[in-house]
Amino acid sequence: MAPDPSDLPMPFSLDAGGKEGDETLSLAAADFGQVVCLLGVFNLQLRHLLRTALATQGVRDVRDVVHIESLHEQIGKTHPDLVICDQDLPGGDISFSIRSVRQGELGENPFSVMVALSGLPQHHKVHSLVNAGVDDLISLPVAPQALVTRILGLVNRRRPFVVTSDYTGPDRRRVSRHHPSAPGLLLDVPNTLRLKAAGQYDQGLALRAIATMRAVVDQRRKARHAERVVQTAVSLLPQLRAGYLTDEERAQVRRVALLAGDVGRHHAAGPDTMAANLCATLCDVTDRLDDATPQAQDVQTFEKLVVAFDRLFNGGGETPMTAALATAVRQSSDPA
Repeated sequence: MAPDPSDLPMPFSLDAGGKEGDETLSLAAADFGQVVCLLGVFNLQLRHLLRTALATQGVRDVRDVVHIESLHEQIGKTHPDLVICDQDLPGGDISFSIRSVRQGELGENPFSVMVALSGLPQHHKVHSLVNAGVDDLISLPVAPQALVTRILGLVNRRRPFVVTSDYTGPDRRRVSRHHPSAPGLLLDVPNTLRLKAAGQYDQGLALRAIATMRAVVDQRRKARHAERVVQTAVSLLPQLRAGYLTDEERAQVRRVALLAGDVGRHHAAGPDTMAANLCATLCDVTDRLDDATPQAQDVQTFEKLVVAFDRLFNGGGETPMTAALATAVRQSSDPA
């Protein structure tokens, strides 16, 4: 199976993207009076400096949070349009918080604009923030006017979102807009920060737009999970047939179970019980395969289940999985 272009290793970029055709707002024209902003900065002096800069630009509703726990509480209560947060906010990992927002597990709006502040950028921390779905990463110290300018950039030129099996958030690929498959991969998600700044915010319309896009994202994530289940299963076939798995390959087996379980949960509350049961059965068999020497009977059952999974979730007829299985059978039947 060809990899999803969005799953390919970055070159990533944190420069602003944006939707063509939108009117560009100037600082003078932008009205931030309705914007709800969470300011997650522990350092009092820095927090005061940034709060003053935001207030000068007209952001009246700025709520201070000085701990990860209070950040989560405020995200759940206030449905912020903008979150500005220090990467070293005490109490946890801000990357986990951002990822939880993007996955729809924290708060009601997975599409809030999220900005991280970094005092001493470290490669692994930058990657963690980018892979969590942050909109922008600003190095400290930052001049107040520079912060306001970056926020205006996210009003005017916010990047569209991409959904893969592992990531939901702003598209980071530098070449994405020139890639032939880009239009089908990218989503222009609701941006309440822009709507409010442009004087176009209607709460009822915004809530419906967010709910509609959340359903689109969930459906697309489920599809990406299904593709990844099959892709990973195909890559494991030779090792499974050989009857021996390394620790890394066993981790991939567990990954199949995790993704299949997530797909099944999408169907558990709906009428499609066959899909939910197939996912549950696949998880059960995969659990038994998490062994250095998987049993041949379990491997054969796994192959049949994944073929059924591929046909059900990735379209009927000849699929990459059925083709791979046919090739494996022919190879195992050929005389040595």
